[in-house]
Amino acid sequence: MLRSARLLPVFAALAGCSPELGSAPFACDQGGACPDGYACQSTVCVRDGDHLPVARAERIVWINSGEMSWMTGLHGGAALVVNDGFTPGAHGIYELIVTAAGDVSAPRLLHGYGDELPISSSVVALDDGRYGAATLRFPDVDGDDLTLEVLGIEREAPANRAPTVTSLYTETTPYLGGFEPTYVGASSDGKSIDVAWTLPTGGGRVEVLHLVPNGTAWKRARSGSQQLPPEILPLSGDCLLYRTGKDRLTLRLGFERYAVASIDETSVIGALTLVPDLPLFAFSSTLLTLRYGAHDVAAQSTAVSYALTNLQGQKPIDDAGYTLQDGVEPFTAVAHETGALIAPISRDPAFPRLDVGFRSPTTALATVASIDRRSTDRLYSARGFVSDGKAYVAWTSFHDARMDLWIAVTDPTGPLAAKGAARVVSGPPAPRRALSWPSPRLPPQRPR
Repeated sequence: MLRSARLLPVFAALAGCSPELGSAPFACDQGGACPDGYACQSTVCVRDGDHLPVARAERIVWINSGEMSWMTGLHGGAALVVNDGFTPGAHGIYELIVTAAGDVSAPRLLHGYGDELPISSSVVALDDGRYGAATLRFPDVDGDDLTLEVLGIEREAPANRAPTVTSLYTETTPYLGGFEPTYVGASSDGKSIDVAWTLPTGGGRVEVLHLVPNGTAWKRARSGSQQLPPEILPLSGDCLLYRTGKDRLTLRLGFERYAVASIDETSVIGALTLVPDLPLFAFSSTLLTLRYGAHDVAAQSTAVSYALTNLQGQKPIDDAGYTLQDGVEPFTAVAHETGALIAPISRDPAFPRLDVGFRSPTTALATVASIDRRSTDRLYSARGFVSDGKAYVAWTSFHDARMDLWIAVTDPTGPLAAKGAARVVSGPPAPRRALSWPSPRLPPQRPR
């Protein structure tokens, strides 16, 4: 299960021999200094009066497809939280603040874990101004336990101090091998946190915990557990939780092979049902899945459709005619009002634009945000988000020996256009390269 890499960072500097340096000629020094007439913006020296179309930081080597999380900013705009488990000396969870105008902050460390093995994480927003970060980590050289820890991390802390981090809940189970922890899943109603994780003991099982405040720490109020089906191996038991109603959840489980189950208000996990396609989202009574069709060798892409089914054997409703590049990992859709946002979607395997789709149980798939990529780099993963009348899009792509994280903000279109009409920003959205880091040269792989 190859889904990440450990490589040394590669940093680029722009240079020229002309006395005209241009609008963004080189990176700032470590102290943020630039020549006269230039100011440091997101680690790059930018000519006074110019607006940087690219925001670049130098710390991240790789972001797993499941570890990009959007949420509404505390003071407007949006916050993107990413987990970097592979940059030497800088392993940690980072926060990027994005304004409605498209300005992107440098990544800020929320929780560092040095050069320890990578941890998996799932981050949610709490009503008390904190992130709830569920983390799953392998032991260090002296340990022998797999540790689930839920952290409370201060959101958008003042610039003059580090964010406050509190351990809310910890649980361990014997470590039985593997290269990376499986993805841990989390969901929150703002006041409590539900966490799903797989335990390798006893042939493998999945457990869902409902955690509630109990003073400064949190406690397990209730839980449910199920034995893994034979098709889902313990070390491939990635978890995702979708909130489908008050105190009701749907669990997605697996990697390459998938199962889903309903979770009731008492945290009892229902029967695990195997799904032949890739589940992207769960509504209260239906499941949205990605269905693969014919592979195009020349275009290095696969025809796909987005199917809505109730898992009771009825013929699913397909939104057909779309395509995905080889190696793209859509991973999941993002909840928005009564539907879900899907990214990336395209009918062109070259992805000249990066589109975000919206699907609900009663409406067909429609494009609600579109970004001119201005690049032919191969895509890896993407995540769309809509908040307060603006559409936020983050995506990763490969460029030579690097992986870039791009961020853009635009106005919603299609069925979401009316809600953003009063906040139109003139001019086309300019994607910003927020992060760049080395990546391996992977052969084309089937998205999971």
